Amino acid sequence: MGDVVENKEWYLASYCPEGVPTSDHLKLRTVSLSLAFDSIPDNHLAVETLLLSLDPYIRGRLTGTLEGLFASQFQLNQ
Repeated sequence: MGDVVENKEWYLASYCPEGVPTSDHLKLRTVSLSLAFDSIPDNHLAVETLLLSLDPYIRGRLTGTLEGLFASQFQLNQ
């Protein structure tokens, strides 16, 4: 049996078609994450993030539109 830790994750709750994303668009939630060997899928790993940086191009992936994008939109609530 492995440890279970609390994991905080940011997710996209709604698209931001224009302007700067706010707390209406991005939400923080806490979920339980099992570190048991058999709970992590094959070819995956669990890491601890110490620093997080977001590049400006990310804003284009939060709009909900596909026009002119070379990368797909983020999916809501994931």
